[in-house]
Parts: sequence; structure tokens; C-alpha cells
Amino acid sequence: MAVVGVVGVLLAMAVGALMVISSVVASHQAHSAADLAALGAAAALVRGEPALTACAAAGSVASRNGAGLVSCSTEPDLSVEIEVRVVATMPHVGVAAARSRAGPSP
Repeated sequence: MAVVGVVGVLLAMAVGALMVISSVVASHQAHSAADLAALGAAAALVRGEPALTACAAAGSVASRNGAGLVSCSTEPDLSVEIEVRVVATMPHVGVAAARSRAGPSP
């Protein structure tokens, strides 16, 4: 009977560890996607493209990196702020969000 208890505890610990790992991976993925999306949007602004096109580029980059674009705002100084969200791969872990800014120093 003790073996069943030990196996149960080990299984619970393994599931808990997998949930933590899933959360960390989602967080890293969100930060990477936000950084890349902000750089893509800023590059579009520098090329002279309108803000709507730059934000569309950010959405495309975010999507290709497994994230969804939540917000995109541009400024006249050619800077851009992006917010993205990534759903963790494991159920019941939740969503990771990240923000990033690209452009000249504020």
C-alpha cells in the first residue's frame, strides 16, 4: 500500500513540475515574440510605412512566434510598444503576457 502512495506523490510532483515548466516556456516565448514583433514594427516605421502597416507586421511576427498581438501603439518618434499573449501548452496553466518597446531612447 505504501508503494501506491509513493507512486501517487511522485506522479503529483511530476505533474506539478510539468506545469511550472509549461509556464516558464510560455513566458519566454511571450517575451521573445514581443521583442521580435516590436523590432519588426519599428523597422516598418523606419522604412516609412504607416502605423497600421507596422502594427500588421508586428501581428504577423507575433503570430509566427506562437503569440497573439494584444496591443500595438506607435509614436511620432518612430517608436512602437507591443503587448502579446501566449497560451501555455499545458491545460490549467494560463496565459503568459509580455510587453516590448523598440525605437529611440525615451
